[in-house]
Amino acid sequence: MMKLKDLAEIKFCLATPDKKGESTKTVLSPSGLADKTILDLTDKSKYEFEDSKYKVDDDANIADNTIIIKRICPIGILYVEKTDNGIYASGNMILVKAKNVDSKYLACILNKEIPNIIKSMEGTRLPALTRRIIEDIEIPIVSIEKQHIIGKLWFDNYKLEELRSNLIAIEKSANENMIYKFITDNKEK
Repeated sequence: MMKLKDLAEIKFCLATPDKKGESTKTVLSPSGLADKTILDLTDKSKYEFEDSKYKVDDDANIADNTIIIKRICPIGILYVEKTDNGIYASGNMILVKAKNVDSKYLACILNKEIPNIIKSMEGTRLPALTRRIIEDIEIPIVSIEKQHIIGKLWFDNYKLEELRSNLIAIEKSANENMIYKFITDNKEK
């Protein structure tokens, strides 16, 4: 076992108001991310972005394979599969960038650990992750080959879940359209 701080770069993103209006950075909004696990930020139509009204640190830049954790009331992790340059994390987000471990394996472990940590905070009015809690998460170490296999299985499972969800939405829409057409066709007779 190793501590997360020894395996990854961890950035707690803060946002302070930009009173001078000098910031021109595109910031990922946490709104609408609750039902997602894998993010492709190259498709900007799927997510909410805001022009920064806050000063955002340059090292809050979101890169491919970055893991994002909401600091306040987290429910799991977000894994950034792909992104364009120039997208930054907003305040109260934690960025985890794997250094000495497979990023998908690390995402798999954190996705299991974060809900357990939040459960242990039961009764807390507003559960929040501190630097110490995050840095001290114990990560089991297996060979890099096993990390790749476990990470790929985890990632593929969520991609498959996303495809199933999209298929269900398409089927639901098609069924609703057929029902509406049936009702309107029979109204005219």
